[in-house]
Amino acid sequence: MKNRNELVQEIGRKYESLTLANDFIFKKVMENEDLCKRLLETILHIEIDHLEYQHTQEDLKLSYDSKGIRLDVYTKGSDAVYDIEMQSVTKTNLSKRSRYYQAVIDSSNLDVGVNSTYELIPDSYVIFICMGDPFDHGLHFYSFENYCINGTEILPLGDGTKKIFLNAKGTADDIDPELAAFLNYLIDGKPTNQLTADLDDQVKRSRRNQEWRREYIMMSLFEHDVIIRGIEEGRKKGIEEGRKEGRKEGRKEGRKEGRKEGRKEGIEEGRKEGRKEGIGIGELQKAYQFVQNGMVSAEQAAQSFGMSVEQFYQELDELGLKEEN
Repeated sequence: MKNRNELVQEIGRKYESLTLANDFIFKKVMENEDLCKRLLETILHIEIDHLEYQHTQEDLKLSYDSKGIRLDVYTKGSDAVYDIEMQSVTKTNLSKRSRYYQAVIDSSNLDVGVNSTYELIPDSYVIFICMGDPFDHGLHFYSFENYCINGTEILPLGDGTKKIFLNAKGTADDIDPELAAFLNYLIDGKPTNQLTADLDDQVKRSRRNQEWRREYIMMSLFEHDVIIRGIEEGRKKGIEEGRKEGRKEGRKEGRKEGRKEGRKEGIEEGRKEGRKEGIGIGELQKAYQFVQNGMVSAEQAAQSFGMSVEQFYQELDELGLKEEN
């Protein structure tokens, strides 16, 4: 296990090589209003006069006791609002996430009071930029709107909402050269037009920003501490549950085939089941993400769970936690 200073130095070196595909860098680059506006125009094929409001890491909630969301990039134009989310790891729940994001955004744009009217809710775009294919259909550009599914003619609902998912690894011939240049830049980091050249310049400026570098290090250290605590707590709980279950199963098997052999099998099986309960799927997935990000080694993560590296990856496979990068 790396000591604190070694970990800080490693995270600092990693920051110096981050690309636009990293959500932290993406948020910082999108603080540039001109680049944010030009990227939106490239994705949506529309002209935007200006952005009236722009914020990264915007926190929104439906109500005081509801689940809050933290939007990567949330900005308002004269007649629409835009949420842009960078997804370096393709998650399986993006469809439902986009639905909830839409609801929270709409709620935040409806003023509370007697003068509130639904007509004042602006059009909205929820955009997920994915480094992998969220729907496995090979498209670069997935656009969803609400339509009536009955009748012979297409009847749009006209609620002013759009959900768009970009796939940087698409194979279909479904986008124009400008958008293709942007998605290719996310993959290989090579600018090939004016927009990607300007984005690349801003990425380099962001990596040189010492305040942002410190912010990234502190954020990464916090996440590291959370996962390490989760691993340790899961390990302890797994051992405790394993012993309890092992004693129970050991007595049962012992009555049938001999107390000594039964206890051995029961403890082994109990520890395995207890470990699954104690660790928790969330902690195991976080540990895998830290391994993927280079913050801990596979050996360190596996050891924290009381597993070999082979058992660690086998557990991830069995639980379906190894996601596409």
